[in-house]
Amino acid sequence: MSLGQGEDDVIGYPLAVGYIYGSELRQLCEVDCSLGRIRSDAQLFFSGMKYTYSDTRLILNRVEDVFVENEDGSWSAVKDHQLYPVVCNLYMAMMMPAITSLSYHLLSITIKDSSGQPISDLSTIILHDQEGKEVKEWSALVSYMKEFGGTVPDTYRTARQGKTEKGFSLLDNLKHTSKFGWIAYGVIALLILLIIGIVKLIRRLVRRHREKSMQKQQEA
Repeated sequence: MSLGQGEDDVIGYPLAVGYIYGSELRQLCEVDCSLGRIRSDAQLFFSGMKYTYSDTRLILNRVEDVFVENEDGSWSAVKDHQLYPVVCNLYMAMMMPAITSLSYHLLSITIKDSSGQPISDLSTIILHDQEGKEVKEWSALVSYMKEFGGTVPDTYRTARQGKTEKGFSLLDNLKHTSKFGWIAYGVIALLILLIIGIVKLIRRLVRRHREKSMQKQQEA
C-alpha cells in the first residue's frame, strides 16, 4: 500500500472513485477469474461484490452471475446497463485502459463519471478528505482499523466467499456469454458445419464413384 504517490507527491497511491457499467463489472470479474490464475498481477480482491463461475466454460467466458451488496447487506444481481460506483487506488484506475489492449479488445472497461461520460483525466476522481488532502489507501486502512476500537469484528474471523465455483450445466454455460464466448461458439459452429459439409461431399463423391463403377460393369 505504500507504493507510488499521488498528485501531492506524498508516498502512497490515493483512493479514487469512478463509475462503470454492470457489463464492465462482469468483465472485471472475468479478468480475475480467467487471467488472475495465469498472471498474479491480474488477480483481484474486492468487497461489496461477488460472482459465480465455472471452469467448464471457455477462458474469458467463465463468469456466470455477478452480485453487488446493498446497504442493508442483501445482494442484487448486476444490471448490464446500470452504472455502479467503484472505489480503488489510483494505480488500478490507471491500469483499467490497459485491459482493452492486453485482451485485444475482447474486454473493454472505461472509467466514467456519475452521468456516464468517460473520464480522460484520472486526477479528477481522486478522493480528498475534509481538509482537501488526498485520501491515501494506507491511511484509509488505518482509519478503518481504528474504528474497530481495538477489537476486530467476528465477521473477519472467516474468509468471505466472493468467488464461488459452480459445476457443469448446459443452460448455465450459455448464461451471460461474453464477447469472446460468442466468437468462440461461432467458430465452433462454423467448424461443425464445415465438417458436416465435408462429410456430405465425401459421401456424394463415393456414391457417384460407385454409380460409375456399376454403370461400367453393366456396359461390360
